[in-house]
Amino acid sequence: TSWLRHGSLPSDQLASSPLLLFAFTAMTSAELLDNAADMLVELVHFTNDYQKHAPLIGIILPEILKLQTQYDQARWQREDEDEARLLCRIFTEMGEQYLNLLLVQQPDWALNAAAAVLRGASHPDSEIAQITFNFWYILSEEIAGGGRSLNEEQRSQYRERFSEIFLQLLDALRSLAQYPTESDGWHADQKDDFKR
Repeated sequence: TSWLRHGSLPSDQLASSPLLLFAFTAMTSAELLDNAADMLVELVHFTNDYQKHAPLIGIILPEILKLQTQYDQARWQREDEDEARLLCRIFTEMGEQYLNLLLVQQPDWALNAAAAVLRGASHPDSEIAQITFNFWYILSEEIAGGGRSLNEEQRSQYRERFSEIFLQLLDALRSLAQYPTESDGWHADQKDDFKR
């Protein structure tokens, strides 16, 4: 992935390169999953400039959103926390890097991207859920008025549009903050450790 970070590969060449398709295909391989996830995270970071990489983002974004099915299978069927963590990282990077583009240029996709990140925030493992926290901060700043991408009318529309997502996020955070049922037998120091 260092070739993405330090190279200056033209966006149109990368869009037509078999490496792009291979990165998404490799996400289904247990042997290649870590490297494929790293490549996708770097690719999203590399393409955060919409003016420069619009066609490439148009390919990457829908493919990342398709990974939500894989996340659901990893979490619910296979109970694979490592795979869920990698996918959460990809969703969150996508949300953070493309947020301004999504809010201003592709508002319908913004909700889909937030729904993907919400999957990670809803994970019962707090280390996985915490990966998403910066995204939620950035999004709330944009919608609440601290950001620079939206005007007041757009902020009002987005507050309404994202209200259900934020309610679901609050439920997920509440679940993370509650003591587990087995905590009744915990000592005070165990409860303190949980709070941290």
